[in-house]
Amino acid sequence: MDATPNNPIQNNLPQGIKEADLLEAIKKSGYPLQTRVAKKLSDRFNLHEEWSFKDRDSGTLRALDIFANMPLVDYSAPQPRTSPHLSILLECKQSELPFIFFETEHPARLTGFPPIAGLKSHSIEIATNEDRSVYIFSILTALGLSNHDFITRPPFSNTFSKCGRRGSSLELSGEDAYNSVVMPLIKAATHYEISEYPKPTYRYFQAKLTLPVAVLSAPMVITRSDGETQFTPWVRVTRHEYDGDNYDRNKSRFWAIDVVHEDYLSTYLDEHALPFAREFAEKVLKHDEELASCEGFTEQLDGDVFRIGVSALKPRPISKKVFGAFRNFIEKLAHNSINIK
Repeated sequence: MDATPNNPIQNNLPQGIKEADLLEAIKKSGYPLQTRVAKKLSDRFNLHEEWSFKDRDSGTLRALDIFANMPLVDYSAPQPRTSPHLSILLECKQSELPFIFFETEHPARLTGFPPIAGLKSHSIEIATNEDRSVYIFSILTALGLSNHDFITRPPFSNTFSKCGRRGSSLELSGEDAYNSVVMPLIKAATHYEISEYPKPTYRYFQAKLTLPVAVLSAPMVITRSDGETQFTPWVRVTRHEYDGDNYDRNKSRFWAIDVVHEDYLSTYLDEHALPFAREFAEKVLKHDEELASCEGFTEQLDGDVFRIGVSALKPRPISKKVFGAFRNFIEKLAHNSINIK
């Protein structure tokens, strides 16, 4: 192994440690993969390697391999009330043994995927002239993006495992894959949402489309209920949680993590994630006022909102806002949430 010109002779391997063994340990550690992934992203994203986040269970600081952010707005133009961004949280894993994904035939409806950090709410309240009700939709649903090809295209898996060796045979370990891949990304995404939550005094906001992504340098295999098994470079892993700390009314939440093979990462970004992010940015800039308040108005709702979004969405009139505030006040009184002295 070569040394730099200024390296002192004492900075060398001690007896008993072979250079080949050291290089093999470095290769298996995952850091070379992290470096390769960062290099692929560095020309387009602002990167932070070893990005720290607070573990929601232990309260301790942990580190994610890479945080990548891309502004999707021209800051030389007049600033919109809501600026779109693409944020990607990446965890890198490499293995000689395969990861096995079990495809689900009934994937959950991911109206909240990808999550959007930086706004007051995960959802938007929409008033109409049809009645006095206020309709609540996820932001991506209201923008007509919840049925986008990027959301529905990949195979879905609720369960996956990593192969391990037991003597001369292979066995599957779901716990190892879950603890090393799924939970770090969910915890990092949770931390990111909390850290980006706007203060009450904010007038300008950032809508940060957030993609938790696991990049594997390992064989990826998907198996279906009919017994068919194939290699695949992209699987979306879903997980349901009860989110008691969620600031929205709906406490049930589905997380999703995109698991992507290292050699498919550029295709995943160029042909799937970035086109979706650009369409998201276009709609955010069109409806920046509505997203800043997480309130909107339309004359009437179309029949299939989940497919086409809320057409003719516009900022809520002042009269509707006043009525909404009064209605919320009455609801709180009814539930004894306000004490009048």
